[in-house]
Amino acid sequence: MGLGVPTTKLVYDFLRKRDGIVTGAENRIPVVDIISYLNEFQEIWFNNSVKEAERNQEASNELRPFLKLKVALELKKVDDNTLLAKYPIDFHTRLSAISDICGIDCCVNTDKMVNLRILPLDKLHKARKNPFQRSDYQFERLLAHTSTDGLYIYHDNKINVKEVVIDYYRKPNELHAPSLEDCDGKHYYNYKGEIITEDTEFEGGIYSDNFISDGASILAAADKKEIASFDLAIKRFLQSRDLYSIRD
Repeated sequence: MGLGVPTTKLVYDFLRKRDGIVTGAENRIPVVDIISYLNEFQEIWFNNSVKEAERNQEASNELRPFLKLKVALELKKVDDNTLLAKYPIDFHTRLSAISDICGIDCCVNTDKMVNLRILPLDKLHKARKNPFQRSDYQFERLLAHTSTDGLYIYHDNKINVKEVVIDYYRKPNELHAPSLEDCDGKHYYNYKGEIITEDTEFEGGIYSDNFISDGASILAAADKKEIASFDLAIKRFLQSRDLYSIRD
């Protein structure tokens, strides 16, 4: 285990806070369902923190465990004019992207590191047809478009793209606590159907673990139609953290 907060602690916090409000055997929630609520709210917390990090240093600090720097992407030829720089499997949000390029002949000592000019598709198509906007080695201009699987690089056979490097936030690891689940000899599975044998940790800042268990308990209350007893607490919780309209 690392320096994070054990998922078992998040489960215990969830149960302690929930038992203080809702009682009765019929209201007990299985561990596997608690884990689901914790993972759902971890995703909400993470997405909101990524947005906040653009203008809030505290949020940026919270995300340091998820920051990956100078990662070279796998390049795959799409056609004679296009490359796909594939995002890693743990990719969540790109922070920057640069490329090591050279001219078509790649003469010695002609490499340049340039920022990718990432455009929406409508502007990209126009730029590729414009001699003053299209990809050009001399003007250190390389056009690209982002998609869910990676960056499409449009060198248009005018630039030799040697490498594409990005800084990005990776996805948080899933939260699991198989040690708390009484499986009667059966395996503990995640939502993908994969067997999980070891407990995991929440990797965020030490000030966010209570936030995760609090938020998860609110999601559980909403699913179980207990909003009447939670209404004021829910509003105060979400408004205080600017998350009021995050969940449909």
